[in-house]
Amino acid sequence: HLPAHIALARALGLRVRLQTNATRCARPGYAAELAEAGLGEAFVSLHAADAARSDAITGAPQTHGPTLAGIDALVAAGVTVQVNCVVTGANADALAAVVELVAERWQAAVIFTLSWAHASSGLVPVSAAVTPRFSDARAQVAAAIAACARLGVVFRGLDGQCGLPLCFAEADWLDRDRLPALAQRLLPGFVKGSHCLDCALDDRCVGVRAGYASLYGLDELRPLRPDPH
Repeated sequence: HLPAHIALARALGLRVRLQTNATRCARPGYAAELAEAGLGEAFVSLHAADAARSDAITGAPQTHGPTLAGIDALVAAGVTVQVNCVVTGANADALAAVVELVAERWQAAVIFTLSWAHASSGLVPVSAAVTPRFSDARAQVAAAIAACARLGVVFRGLDGQCGLPLCFAEADWLDRDRLPALAQRLLPGFVKGSHCLDCALDDRCVGVRAGYASLYGLDELRPLRPDPH
């Protein structure tokens, strides 16, 4: 009933964004049907450039090809597609390869996003195999973002509740000046260090998830000073 739900949402004046692995969109005509119903955007999970690694991460064998075909169909139907690669222990060494796949297959028609695997519910284990240490994956993240710039892929992401603490992101990884202020300094399930109080972005940064802190502590966090200019 998804097309009917989308049409109803649009009739009520709502913006519709579908979060999906896009496998169903590989079925002939389905992506076009969603677009005709009013789907404007799709946020598609793609965690590896190769099928074997993708299967290991998702636990859903033989879905890598249909995901790629589903993205093809969504792009062809005129839906704005944002590909989301979640950084985890199983792909942190191969992030740039996902960017290269996006550039080769869809050029500038797809937006690329990185987010971070976190134990945000009881379904996700608190484990170094799931959630890599920020500093251990920094070079690979930088390589992926550099690949976006080199290959003409629009990059977004790494801020907010599925991203990085703002002190860890390089200045060109996100637009710090446009980040919204938080309704409260500490959000449920997140923690900050005492030194975060001295950070110029404390009112805009969520800190780290409690599960991450239990694995690695808070020593990576460092207060950012206001720009003197």
